[in-house]
Amino acid sequence: MKKASWSVVLLVMVCLLVACGGEEQEDVQNDGVPEVVEVDIMLPEITPGEEVILQTKVTQGDENVDDADEVEFEVWEHGKKDESDMISGEHQGDGVYEISYMFADDGIYNVTSHVTARGMHVMPTKQVIIGDVSEEELEQLEEEHAHDEDNEHEHHH
Repeated sequence: MKKASWSVVLLVMVCLLVACGGEEQEDVQNDGVPEVVEVDIMLPEITPGEEVILQTKVTQGDENVDDADEVEFEVWEHGKKDESDMISGEHQGDGVYEISYMFADDGIYNVTSHVTARGMHVMPTKQVIIGDVSEEELEQLEEEHAHDEDNEHEHHH
């Protein structure tokens, strides 16, 4: 009889410990997740051969991020990623970081903003068409986007 009562006591203690541990874990998951750092790349009207200001706005929730560890702009002509320019952004206030840049030639360019802030790394990319681009280049770009979307759908299933 004594063996059975010790087994019951042990079982009750194990259940209590498991229940307490589960509650603590839920609190950490619900309360311990910081809001995502968001990055918005802002591109002005761009003319080949003219200096322009490229900006990125960094926020977390409703708050501007003025203490980013690193903000870099990577710029490259479509199809020439290995020839990209990487330039550190300068903080302007109100979560805005910027660089001065000149796109030398007409073409399709990618601008990626690499932001490391508050323990997160975010790197959105925007594509921009500068000057005159041939119909052939535009068609190739559309085909690549369609192919990328097809691959994206395959990964989600």
